[in-house]
Amino acid sequence: MIVQPTGERMWIDFAVCNPAAPTYRRENHSASVPLGAARRIAAQKYDLYRPYLDQHTRTVPFVMEATGRIYWEPIEGLKTLLCRTMKDPMRDLHARCNVIIQRCNAQMAAHLRAKMAKRVAVT
Repeated sequence: MIVQPTGERMWIDFAVCNPAAPTYRRENHSASVPLGAARRIAAQKYDLYRPYLDQHTRTVPFVMEATGRIYWEPIEGLKTLLCRTMKDPMRDLHARCNVIIQRCNAQMAAHLRAKMAKRVAVT
């Protein structure tokens, strides 16, 4: 949780999702709807934190898709907050998020390679 000088509190929840996952393609048409998967995750985050919110507290879901798209709604809130401490907060944030995406994609690729190796070994 982050508390701003104005007294407003923000629950910032970061998530990375893969829009190519079967569930997102089937339920959110993420293959043809930009940010379909990210919007679903953001909605889940709003629902998760709703019981803890009051007039001075808000939820800021920050969701990136593995393709690099960023759920846009909370960006201004984060930008306002980060401008106080960084010279170019959006560039820095985007660079850090790209590293997270690369790590997630590498983990996914390693998992798929291991799965394929097991299939080849069985046959």
